[in-house]
Amino acid sequence: MIDYIQKGGLLMWPILGCSIIAIAVFAERLFYFHRATIHVGEFLKGLSNLIRRRNFAEALHESAGTPGPVARVIHAAIIRHDAPRAELRDIVQEAAQLEVPKLERFLPV
Repeated sequence: MIDYIQKGGLLMWPILGCSIIAIAVFAERLFYFHRATIHVGEFLKGLSNLIRRRNFAEALHESAGTPGPVARVIHAAIIRHDAPRAELRDIVQEAAQLEVPKLERFLPV
């Protein structure tokens, strides 16, 4: 491998550097998304059962203990569960917009 880089000349070193950065970004994003992965259907089903029973404290605890952007958006909605529907929609949209930069981190590289 080193032999190919040396034969390629000076231009090969920036290419090698960019390749290393790309692999590092890929590995970081893979780790982040793997850690944030939950079974959304099961999570929402469990939370909807708690909310139907008006057990908001347990729903808050469950959403706070679950990793990932979906859980954080739902958590923001449960905190303000008594808000009017229009305000609750705004709360969910704002929480979702706060999650987007975390999902797009390192993508401009």
